Amino acid sequence: FNIALEKVIRSVQSNKLGINIGKTTLDVLGFADDLNLVGENKEMIVRNTKTLIQEAKKIGLEINEEKTKIMETLPEKDEEDLTVDNYVFEKAHSFKYLGVTITGNNDWDTEITSRLLKAERTFFSLIKFFKSKLFSRGTKVRLYMSIVRPTLTYGCEVWPTTVQIEQKLRSFENRVLRTICGPFFDSEINRWRRRKNKEIREITIVPPITSYVKGQRIQWFGNMRRGQTNEVRAAIEYKSTSR
Repeated sequence: FNIALEKVIRSVQSNKLGINIGKTTLDVLGFADDLNLVGENKEMIVRNTKTLIQEAKKIGLEINEEKTKIMETLPEKDEEDLTVDNYVFEKAHSFKYLGVTITGNNDWDTEITSRLLKAERTFFSLIKFFKSKLFSRGTKVRLYMSIVRPTLTYGCEVWPTTVQIEQKLRSFENRVLRTICGPFFDSEINRWRRRKNKEIREITIVPPITSYVKGQRIQWFGNMRRGQTNEVRAAIEYKSTSR
């Protein structure tokens, strides 16, 4: 299957229609059978899509019309769907690619909110373990660091975080760590109380999630800049002026 699909992709690439980055033309992004056609304008997308449809049919493959969407970046000029041959592809303002939500206006708040919801579900699916007295606090911290936090921070290397987003990340993590630590009996006021943020950090010794995200971003950027091809560096520094 991969060999057959590779032939189709190369046929599209032979059009040499896409976004020019350095000496490379970026036209098809693919992972398994999940393809993304990119271009400077609508005409490029139409021609590449026609080639994709025609070449795929030659080897018995069909485009999934319902799952295939078209999206513009930068200010959108119309809300029309895209018609190519007998296919009508719905105009979308966002779509998921490899588990990440991509939006036309580069609004990462949508993706980060989605990650928070997934992390919430993961946390609550494990809540009985986090509240159990059978597991040590260290085990619970490792459970959070190995399952919950990775769910939340998937793809964080490219997050352009804001103050509001960082606050949401901190609030979620503090709630999880507070559950792990449990309440504290304060002899000064003679009653149980919630642990303060500073206290849960001292107990769990977990680096703040905002620091982790920033570290991942710097590490990823460094890896991309260091020892990569000119095309990779050009892609990092590329600024689109089209749709």
